[in-house]
Amino acid sequence: MAQQTLEPAMQPAAAVLMQMSQGALPARALGAAAVLGIADQLVAGPLDCETLAARTGVHAPSLYRLLRALASYAIFAEDGEGRFILTPLAQPLRDDAPDSVRPMLLLQEDAAPALNDLLGSIRTGEAAFNRIHGRGWWEHFAEQPETEAIHQQALASHVAGVVPSLLDAYDFTGIDTLVDVGGGYGALLARILQAYPAMRGVLFEQPHVAAQAGATLEKAGVASRCTTIAGDFFRAVPEGGDVYLMMRIMRDWDDERAAAILARCRAAMRPDARLLLVEMIVPPGNAPSISKIADLFLLAILPGARDRTEPEFRALLDGAGFRLTRIVPTNAPLPFSVIEAAPA
Repeated sequence: MAQQTLEPAMQPAAAVLMQMSQGALPARALGAAAVLGIADQLVAGPLDCETLAARTGVHAPSLYRLLRALASYAIFAEDGEGRFILTPLAQPLRDDAPDSVRPMLLLQEDAAPALNDLLGSIRTGEAAFNRIHGRGWWEHFAEQPETEAIHQQALASHVAGVVPSLLDAYDFTGIDTLVDVGGGYGALLARILQAYPAMRGVLFEQPHVAAQAGATLEKAGVASRCTTIAGDFFRAVPEGGDVYLMMRIMRDWDDERAAAILARCRAAMRPDARLLLVEMIVPPGNAPSISKIADLFLLAILPGARDRTEPEFRALLDGAGFRLTRIVPTNAPLPFSVIEAAPA
């Protein structure tokens, strides 16, 4: 085969690699802006760096360098009077934005030391987070309620972006009882119950998380149709559901523990019940996919955790007593699919 010619618009390979090598810096810059709450400070109008620095307790000239860099990505903008303003791209950095990414960025800042040791995880196959902190990701949340709260806020923001596409893609009609296994504070279940007023829900979570779910369900107006049950999905899952739903649960565990969770679900299910996994599926080949990058986050943070390919999901389900019936892609901002399975 003849060598492909270099298109005039293409950059030299070295330039592309150098740009990629700088990718961590924009991420850290975004994280710094999120921690400082810059977007929230600018909601009322433009501010200069001296005012922003005084309000956030940082060094004004250094803050200017941060905002100048972010403005080059259209995240904030400097006006003709040396003040910074919110831009459309900066709006999701606000804490009160419906599509806020601030909790997720705060969570990534918490994980930053482990992400910076990705090479260590590649060398050893072990989660850098455990090596650095001397405890696991979930233990970290259990021991730091404020970090767990940020984690749940991040999940809720994530759900807000996914649910419209999920409801468009998958028809939940006819489901009497939906069991959300590992459903956090109930953001996903609440949105589905709002869309299907005849449905009842069961939220199943660890005790310290389940105890905080009431406010979410009450605010959504679905608390009267939802039962919250505390427990451990490695031991048992509530019986009696028509559909068992798990969003982004499988990715957090190695195959052995993921299969154990599935087995507990299978034991609780009637023969006519369904299982729904909402996950990103890693595509084959060389095509770019955020799932392939997100998988590296898991490598550094959680022992054995991984995003999986379709054959890997199929094998996991087969081994736990399920048969994969169909995969329903969504048009969510992130490439989520609904993986539907039935008892084999």
